Amino acid sequence: MWIGSAPVYTRGHGRLAADLPHHIFVILAVLWVAFVGYFLFGVVGAMWHESRILNRALYKVEQIQHHLAKQRLTDSEDSLGLEARKLLKRVQTTFRVGPHGAPRASGRSSGVP
Repeated sequence: MWIGSAPVYTRGHGRLAADLPHHIFVILAVLWVAFVGYFLFGVVGAMWHESRILNRALYKVEQIQHHLAKQRLTDSEDSLGLEARKLLKRVQTTFRVGPHGAPRASGRSSGVP
């Protein structure tokens, strides 16, 4: 096995020739580690960062949708409350409560007892 620091020994007494000078091996090894480090921390880190930004944006959209749904619900309750108040006022003017809590017809003739 050749790791760049010394020639490789064989089973016999012979040695293989040093094909690559030591300083070139060191330069290539450092460049390889730098490339792997750039890929891991640069590319994978950028992908992680983009997914984090996307998750934050989706969460913000979800909050906005929740707020709008809550606002629509409140608005519909307000409009329903106004209609109910109008109906209640109409019923109160049509019927008056008698002495024992029983409704009695007012002076208007509505056809409903």
